Amino acid sequence: MPFNLLLLPLLGGFIVATEMHYFRLKLARYDHQRLVFHASLLGLMLLAPSFLLMAIIRSHVPWICLPFESAFAAVIGTQSRYAGEAILAFLLSFPFTKLINRWYPEDKAIVSAIVEHKNAFEMLCLRSLHGGYPAMLTMKNGAVYIGWIREISSPFESTHVPIIPIRSGYRRDDGSVVFTRNYLEVYDGLSRADGTLDKARFIRESARNTTVLPKQEIIVSTVYYQEYERLHTSSSL
Repeated sequence: MPFNLLLLPLLGGFIVATEMHYFRLKLARYDHQRLVFHASLLGLMLLAPSFLLMAIIRSHVPWICLPFESAFAAVIGTQSRYAGEAILAFLLSFPFTKLINRWYPEDKAIVSAIVEHKNAFEMLCLRSLHGGYPAMLTMKNGAVYIGWIREISSPFESTHVPIIPIRSGYRRDDGSVVFTRNYLEVYDGLSRADGTLDKARFIRESARNTTVLPKQEIIVSTVYYQEYERLHTSSSL
């Protein structure tokens, strides 16, 4: 296959690498050279089903290929027997990406990327979100927030962390924490008469109280336990 025709499947591989959730999130941590390398491999992989489909088309309905191959030959200025395969490999990248994204959605791809790379902060956010454990986050200015991670965005694509706050305060010079605000009092008022939580009201209220923290300002992060509070905190409430 001529080199200029290879550009089409390589472009298809680039579309898969940058639009498919699975590859986009895994390759986001690597440099551009690694992205180009993987895009090239994906483009070559697209050629395999392309050659198979074109063999079937040419043996049964060859008249379908002629208009496209003639138009493409006029554009590049030369005739090639592999023009149909190159065009089809590029076109296959779109339905292939859509199909895999539907089967493997972004939230699953995010979890997979975090577990594979084992970034400590992202693992803590994942544990808080899926395990129901509150996270304790200390900021550069000394502010301390305790809350549930509301969602995990794509690694390297988000600069902030949204949390549903439980308590907030500040850290003293000796490392102890003073809590000055208790958000649980607000959530306690969302119970029904039978004592069960009104989930619809909780979702609305928690969305209203969501605190968004910049990642670059977080200097200490940990899972929060009541034992930690007894040892290292005091309260001004």
